[in-house]
Amino acid sequence: MAYNRSHARTLCSDAELALFDASRREALAGHTAAQLRALTARARKLRDKYTDTYRRQRLGSRERSGSKQGRSGNANQRTWQKAKLFGEVLARFEARQQQMTQAAARRATLPGGPAVRGARAEIEQAAARVEATRGRIPANRPESRHRPTKTGFVDAQAAAVARQRHFQEAGNRAILGHVSAQGRRNQGKRDQR
Repeated sequence: MAYNRSHARTLCSDAELALFDASRREALAGHTAAQLRALTARARKLRDKYTDTYRRQRLGSRERSGSKQGRSGNANQRTWQKAKLFGEVLARFEARQQQMTQAAARRATLPGGPAVRGARAEIEQAAARVEATRGRIPANRPESRHRPTKTGFVDAQAAAVARQRHFQEAGNRAILGHVSAQGRRNQGKRDQR
């Protein structure tokens, strides 16, 4: 079963949830190779931690319950789910790493020598500059004054930060609602004395 964000939110801490969010499709494309290596190591460490914890818990519940497999009801299920969740996260990171290494290998084996590759890179950069200026209207033309403004985020990183901030605020609302309700209950108890 592939875990979605709502499943992960119920299982994970904030740091673990951030790692889960980093493994989602939108965020995966923005990682550098070094970031991807660090995230992969973290995901592997968490997966190993929760599988080991599950094994230890199973042995402990085997002794307590007397069952042969060590499973009694829903005991240890959250630990097993977390181990599976981080196994999926690790698989996504490793797949992206493999894509990046294959792309780097393809770029390294381009036909021609270094001079041809350098010339090809210069041509690609020039084409990108032309493409960037293609939709612009010169300032001295009258249409430039009435051009509609662009809405939304300027770059993908700003959009990602806003998305992450939105998720954090949603979690904080639930926590703050719980805390304020607890405060009201405590005040009611004090008032009754």
